[in-house]
Amino acid sequence: MTDGLRRELSTRQVEFLAMGGTVGAGFFVGSGQGLHMAGPMLGLAYGVCGLVVFIIARCLGELSIADPAQGSFVGHIDRQLGPAFAFVSGWSYWLTAVLVCMAELTAVGLLLHAWFPGLPQWIPAFLVMALLFAVNQSAVRIFGESEFWLAILKIGTIVVFLLLGLLAALLPGHLGLGDAGVANIWRFGTGAGGSVAGFCAVLPVALFSFGGVELFSMAAAETADPVRTLPRAVNGLLFRVIVFYLGATAALLVLMPWPLSVPGTSPFVSVLQRLHVPAAAALLNVVLISAVVSTCNSMLYGATRTLRTLALGGHAPARWAEVGRRGVPVTASRISVAVVSAVIVLNYLLPSEIFGLLLGMTAIVVTANWTLIVVAHLRFRRRRGSLGQPSPFPAPLSPVSNGLVLAFVAVLAVILALDPSQRAPFLLAVATFVVLAVLAALRARLRPSLRAERP
Repeated sequence: MTDGLRRELSTRQVEFLAMGGTVGAGFFVGSGQGLHMAGPMLGLAYGVCGLVVFIIARCLGELSIADPAQGSFVGHIDRQLGPAFAFVSGWSYWLTAVLVCMAELTAVGLLLHAWFPGLPQWIPAFLVMALLFAVNQSAVRIFGESEFWLAILKIGTIVVFLLLGLLAALLPGHLGLGDAGVANIWRFGTGAGGSVAGFCAVLPVALFSFGGVELFSMAAAETADPVRTLPRAVNGLLFRVIVFYLGATAALLVLMPWPLSVPGTSPFVSVLQRLHVPAAAALLNVVLISAVVSTCNSMLYGATRTLRTLALGGHAPARWAEVGRRGVPVTASRISVAVVSAVIVLNYLLPSEIFGLLLGMTAIVVTANWTLIVVAHLRFRRRRGSLGQPSPFPAPLSPVSNGLVLAFVAVLAVILALDPSQRAPFLLAVATFVVLAVLAALRARLRPSLRAERP
């Protein structure tokens, strides 16, 4: 499956791709909603969800190192679970990637309104789309380098807040914040409804913040040394979760009483304004725009590689797998960009409720695909074990850890189904999977010869 692709991504680029994939614009803004809902329980939710995502990443890392040529987690699902699961997984993920790109491009226009209130929203969306199209049509090392520097900016912002939180904890009162201090972590309780209710309420918010962690598997086929690079990227994920998510949450709790957080308002902006930092909102606006562009860039990369994998597996026209002279899947990239551009137009025509409903289901679809990855990993380990073959990068405590992840996802599904605010996106996601499953069944019955022979 690597025919034509170039192994040009360096260790540094893959590590920051995995890092940037788990730290998006949603964290800088969505953490405000999480703090408002659950206060310090948000940190616990990030910790639990981070551990779950780490296990998923280790499962996917083991699959990717054993067979880096697949080029996408969809290829592993195809090989381990069969073409029907790959069809449903691949097309659902491609759809969500397109929707996320659409949302991020829309967000660029909204963020720029702070500086250019009269600027039509479609202009920045078009310009960013043209820039990202050029990046994704270029050599993969250019994509890797762009993601490296965008990740640096996001991570640098979090590091600044970690230092501010540490300073407020060690030297209370020296930042000009009379209500800052470590006691803020427990002073105001544990969120709405108590600790258990607050934890359950914020659990989906925390888990969905990690969307994008699966991107490193798509880079495996284009990495210079996947056997050495992927373990470093995956093993570093747990450390990054602890430092960035838990550390930043603790810093925000120390720097500002969490009941003051407002949903839809970034707590990072609120802290900077309380510190009387000039142009606080504008400074974070730069970070948010870079995070939005990074997410769109990454998801466009993911959509392109997923579409190519679908074509290679016979789940899409074979010509969509074509690779250009720069080693990039040019046809899959052009189709993905064309669909994103068309959907942007629809976004302006659709009522905001419908747009929000479509976007709300994307995180649920990604979580469902993570579940398929864990199940595919179980099948992989069972097959390897029956052949007496050792695994090159075994996921810890498997199959027990796989079972814990599946149980966690089942609990999450119940929470979503019972939550009135999440019920509609949850049902839409379920309907999407049902439709794709029916199409996969019809396709298998009517055109069994469509699927290309696997290498």
